[in-house]
Amino acid sequence: MMLKHRVCRVHVTRNPLRVVGELASQAQEEPDPPPEGVNKTVDDFLIDLEKVEEIIRGHPADGEERLEQLYLAYCGAPSPKEGEKATMGYRMRLMVLDLWEDWRRITLYLRWRNEEGKGIDGTNNGTEQAIGWGVKERYRTMRGYKRTASVLNVSSLLGELRRGKISLAELMAA
Repeated sequence: MMLKHRVCRVHVTRNPLRVVGELASQAQEEPDPPPEGVNKTVDDFLIDLEKVEEIIRGHPADGEERLEQLYLAYCGAPSPKEGEKATMGYRMRLMVLDLWEDWRRITLYLRWRNEEGKGIDGTNNGTEQAIGWGVKERYRTMRGYKRTASVLNVSSLLGELRRGKISLAELMAA
């Protein structure tokens, strides 16, 4: 059974949490007035940011419904006009919408099982492993290898990959 594309939990956590932090700082230091169509105070906004953070970090079973409720609370925040900055409410609306739309992919690791009943973890998929391996190899070629055998092993592996004699996907799955 082929597994559809899923997202990396590290990336889907890091980016929204950065936005949550930015919005919390803005709400505490220089809050925007509540936009028309959003019936929320600054205190309500900060509570909602805590809810978003809890959903992002915990991936609760009812996360999709909670994100929908948050989206509906902020869907009235208008988009900025040309030359204007996005308001806190609009940024919240976009962030929650992105999470809500991707929730099933974000939490796939909680539901998916293969024929043997084995699941997948939330971050260490084959793509991430290949990216990490490539970054390490670039670092090693720039800084140098510690052993001659490592140079020979990597160059042999790259040659086999290029000739198509072995598959990177199969190698990463092993």
